[in-house]
Amino acid sequence: MKVKSYKWWPFVLGLFFFSCDDTLEGTLEQPSANAGLSVANRTIEAEADFSERQYLDVSERLIYEIAYPTTHNSFNYSPKFKLPNVYESITKQLNDGIRAIEIDLHYYRPWYAAWQKKIRVFHQSKTNGILGTQKPQEIFDELKAFLKSHPQDLLFVKFEKTISDGDLDKLLEDSGLLPWLYKRPSNRYPKPAELVASGKRLLIVTGGGKHHSNWGGGSNTAYGVKPRDGHVAKVGVSSWMPFSMVFYSLDDVFGTGSKGDAEYLNNRFRIEDFADDCWKQNGKKPWRVMVDFPSIGDVYGAVETINLWNMIKGEVKDEDGNTLKKVDWKCTYSAGNEKVNTDTYGQFSFPLKISETVTITPVSDKYRFEPSSLTVTNIRHKDVYQQFKAIRK
Repeated sequence: MKVKSYKWWPFVLGLFFFSCDDTLEGTLEQPSANAGLSVANRTIEAEADFSERQYLDVSERLIYEIAYPTTHNSFNYSPKFKLPNVYESITKQLNDGIRAIEIDLHYYRPWYAAWQKKIRVFHQSKTNGILGTQKPQEIFDELKAFLKSHPQDLLFVKFEKTISDGDLDKLLEDSGLLPWLYKRPSNRYPKPAELVASGKRLLIVTGGGKHHSNWGGGSNTAYGVKPRDGHVAKVGVSSWMPFSMVFYSLDDVFGTGSKGDAEYLNNRFRIEDFADDCWKQNGKKPWRVMVDFPSIGDVYGAVETINLWNMIKGEVKDEDGNTLKKVDWKCTYSAGNEKVNTDTYGQFSFPLKISETVTITPVSDKYRFEPSSLTVTNIRHKDVYQQFKAIRK
């Protein structure tokens, strides 16, 4: 089966501001084949009496507001490694549409020279590479080749490691990857088009050292790893906006992949349902959708659907302009007549599907809010931004 390679659409052009009237007329916009990542002059229309609400084109999404197909233990493929998590090399995964990968770096001591300490790629340091090892530079060369041949695409790398930060820094400085490396300034996340224009399209999201960008780590991750025992979609409230969704099942001994569980988990609709639940419960769109064996099921179709969903996003700020650290919500979604009560950080987003009516209402014993609630019916295929003001009672 041919799998679609992602060009990170649908990023069409334009930023639109409309009035608060939710009786809208419009048609679903179809993204162009290379939508991308280019941004032209933006048309702005605003109603002076309700400037807080904005209807945003999807080209305005930040990088963590886009879902990316991600592989767990991306290096651990068959036949190079025993007990794999994937069947394809990293090059093949990237060509198929994977855009976020995971690499494990540990010290390896050969049995014939245990006093030597070499840095190798393999799963779990305690195994000392018994299931296979690989030199890091071999993988870095694959990443370089991809970045050269795909000038419009972003690539995210997560390092899980027991090597020192200094050793990771040296590996990267010798890798030849630094010309593409983006270092995120504090508290700012760019749009894909900005990264493409800058040429800095490689993002190291965790791993320590001076070349990585802090993206919040494992505490901002929902786990769907037990397909028959229920999932854990809700995590604690955090100011970190990049939110990962883990959807795989592990071997109890080595932590490697389960083909049988992947056949269950990688069903397109199961992925979409868990992503929808994670998003509604946490007020954050899943950014890395992480799976094992992406060639099983329809992972890419699921991620494509998640990116077609629009969003209601915004912030809740107090009278001094400070973002609230925690907000309680009552949300209703017309699809399935669903009601969700949850809590989020003051910066939030919730899913808004085509033709769906969504109402979000912040609630508090300490504050009243302006506006008191927001109701949107999505027939424009636009994202919606709304700022709420929290006023002490």
